[in-house]
Amino acid sequence: MRIQFNTSRGYSATGQPITAVQYDDCVKFRDHARGITGTIFVAGSVRPMDARELQEFVMWNYDRYNYTDAHWVEDELEWRDHE
Repeated sequence: MRIQFNTSRGYSATGQPITAVQYDDCVKFRDHARGITGTIFVAGSVRPMDARELQEFVMWNYDRYNYTDAHWVEDELEWRDHE
């Protein structure tokens, strides 16, 4: 699953837009306002989450620095205005 959301935190004029993609063993995300990309690894396989659950999962881990910095470029994590 791929989601886009905005936390509305004041990191930029447009808030804090985030893109996240769920894979079988991890979730990858990009904070577009702060230029942070990361991977949240999980033990075993991640059950499919709906958009709300995935957003909460990303933000819970993000706010606790429970992710691995990742310096990769992946089209899947680009912001798309017309989702």
